[in-house]
Amino acid sequence: MNSWLEKRFELSKNNTNVKTEIIAGLTTFMAMAYILASNPKTLADPAYIIGDTALGAQIESCVFIATCLGAFVGTTLMALLANLPFALAPGLGLNATFAYTVMLGMGYSYAEGLAIVFISGVLFLVISLLGLREAIVRSLPHNLKVAISAGIGLFIAFIGLVNGGIVIKEAANQHYCTDAFSRAVFQAICDDADVPTQAFANKSDMAGGSTLGNLSNMQASMHAVDVGLPQLAMHSSYETGGVRDVMYAIRALTAFYERDLTINGAESVEL
Repeated sequence: MNSWLEKRFELSKNNTNVKTEIIAGLTTFMAMAYILASNPKTLADPAYIIGDTALGAQIESCVFIATCLGAFVGTTLMALLANLPFALAPGLGLNATFAYTVMLGMGYSYAEGLAIVFISGVLFLVISLLGLREAIVRSLPHNLKVAISAGIGLFIAFIGLVNGGIVIKEAANQHYCTDAFSRAVFQAICDDADVPTQAFANKSDMAGGSTLGNLSNMQASMHAVDVGLPQLAMHSSYETGGVRDVMYAIRALTAFYERDLTINGAESVEL
């Protein structure tokens, strides 16, 4: 097996070996596997936004399979035909443009949007064959190329939190107003309403919170839970919040206010 790989991919000539290539392949996969989550979610968002959850779920599952197949075929062809260590997968920029600008902003359907993507692909192939694409890439300043890499890394971290459900914030020093009893009640309501939740906990020696909720609790003891939606920066949810997180928040708060809660001190509650 090793001899075939050596002969087929000229490993020694390229100063590498099978072990190095396996480690590099696994590292590359871990670095780009985020696309398996971000691509289906992004392309399904228009359907979720207009309220067609069945279509959104169908698109999400189909795009996931297409993303896997596209990455496999593209990377395999790059290895067998060009003998280059480049992994190929759908890009992040075009899917967001397709979902939020072409479909939601301009009002095109999925079929019309895909036709536009096909035309742009043909044009991209033409400028690549003419050498214009390489010239454009070389003209970009080095600082911009570095910033693009950093931005993609930040985006990868963000997609691990966005559209994951309501965040329940807690801290042992009560910098957040959440108490264990209220947290359990709100968690039960979210579970009944099929709303996913995430936990954010501050270390007890770490500053955080000190908002109106826990400041009020200092003056009048009350049951309270501090919740929010994941976002890149406070007060910027319009730009950075997840579409489905807003839907989760509406569903959770609706379920909360529709419940007839009977609280017996801090001992029990009837939902």
